[in-house]
Amino acid sequence: MAVAIHEFVNKDIGEHTFHTGDAWPKEEKKDVVFYAFPCQVKGTEPIFDYWNAKDKEHTFHFGEPWPNEQKGEHPVFYAYPLGDEKGGLLQAVHSYWNDKEKKHSFHMGDARTNEDKHEPQFLAFPTALTWNNDVVCEAAPAVNRAKWFMEHKGLSEADARANVMAEFPTLFKSGTWNPDVVCDGAPAQNRAKWLMDNKGLSEADARASVMAEYPAQFGGAPSPAKGGGYAGAGHSVAGRFPHTLELVKDDKGKSRLKFSVTPTNPQEVTMVAVHYSVNKEPGHEDMNFDVNKTVAGTNTYVHVTPDFGPVCEAGAKVTYWLGVMEKGIIAEMPEKACPHKENRLTWIAK
Repeated sequence: MAVAIHEFVNKDIGEHTFHTGDAWPKEEKKDVVFYAFPCQVKGTEPIFDYWNAKDKEHTFHFGEPWPNEQKGEHPVFYAYPLGDEKGGLLQAVHSYWNDKEKKHSFHMGDARTNEDKHEPQFLAFPTALTWNNDVVCEAAPAVNRAKWFMEHKGLSEADARANVMAEFPTLFKSGTWNPDVVCDGAPAQNRAKWLMDNKGLSEADARASVMAEYPAQFGGAPSPAKGGGYAGAGHSVAGRFPHTLELVKDDKGKSRLKFSVTPTNPQEVTMVAVHYSVNKEPGHEDMNFDVNKTVAGTNTYVHVTPDFGPVCEAGAKVTYWLGVMEKGIIAEMPEKACPHKENRLTWIAK
């Protein structure tokens, strides 16, 4: 998969290098500047390091050495040539010349202090891609496509995943961390803290784990439903029973609330109950409906507020929870939402 390319600084000679892994001799590791692939995948080309003995610096680019440069023996990482930005997922990495330090740097965005922005060199990802076994890539789950690469091309699991993500990058895009977003009934920051306290993860790894489990909550690729398809096209909520809420018009033109619930284990689910209220406080959910059948040809249970129920306009506050008949037993989302009103979910209609 795409890996972090860090900036490193060698203070002895004042140069900036850009690569994966540990610092080279006499270097200090700095921030991530972009993401690229550690192996060659579809559409990418190798980026080499080039040593200029005269200027005492490394540069990083495609092709032949620039004047006074010697090309490294092995690629440092793999990036995309200029051109297809894949729907805005890729951004150009430019070369910059620092006239004070007399050194090059390579990054995205505006020039830093004392830098002049030069030509774009290649395309890379500004944010990480997040692997998800269950994302459907042209009718096949990502995990199946990765398995094919491993069995037929002899790739490692990491390289197989990288190839799948390179072919379908929009399905693995990451979002932006938000500590307050609700992930299956609990704030993201609480879930990250649990991973840090109980699994020994760093804060960065804990956040990445939460975002990978609930990508739709962070503006990333929508969370797929293992039973087939995605959990709708409105406000997506990942978790045990992925679902969406959206506003639709009834036959009289009134705005109604629509639930679409796609369980990840459809063969074990026989009914979905929605309990909700519009513009009322938790504990006053007066709309309660059982949905006993899925939409034909799908694994999705759909409910739309009937005409005797409340109108739901943009800006309305929806409080709700789900009850799902799973293996003959009612399971709640969020957990214990029925006896504990503070566990119930809310959504401001849009």
